[in-house]
Amino acid sequence: MNKAIAIIIGTPIWVWGILIYLIFVGIKAINTRIVYLPKIFIIPLVLMAVKYKTFLSNDVLMFISIIITGSIFSFWIHRYTKVNILKEKLSVEIPGNYTTLIILLAFFSVKYFFGYLNDAMPAVAVKYKDIELLTSGLFSGYFLGRAMRYFYQFYRGKHGIRS
Repeated sequence: MNKAIAIIIGTPIWVWGILIYLIFVGIKAINTRIVYLPKIFIIPLVLMAVKYKTFLSNDVLMFISIIITGSIFSFWIHRYTKVNILKEKLSVEIPGNYTTLIILLAFFSVKYFFGYLNDAMPAVAVKYKDIELLTSGLFSGYFLGRAMRYFYQFYRGKHGIRS
């Protein structure tokens, strides 16, 4: 128990700021909300930016292929999500659910675990590098695919009303 407390206390303050922001975004997503169309790409871009070093490494092709795979899957699973199209506001009205909160908390937990592993046991972390890459890519891809689905629905005028 003392080790767990030491890990939590030793966590940089900015990490807790990120957690608070992710909880804030996730709680907002519980309710139906109107989202400005370009804003739907913020979460996937932030999640990909967290792994910016991967884009400069030998793993870039693997990471991009994982993101694409996650995006295709997410685009497909969100095909029945009904969004109201607000053309004049360049926005979509997205129904609320708990999925965003759960996935953002899962993303944080995975990143926190691997961040701890990298700091405390770098030799062990290297062995699990591909798992971290896979999970980060899938989370990023999930949000990117969802954003692309909403963008697609907006421009196709599907599943909603036009204002």
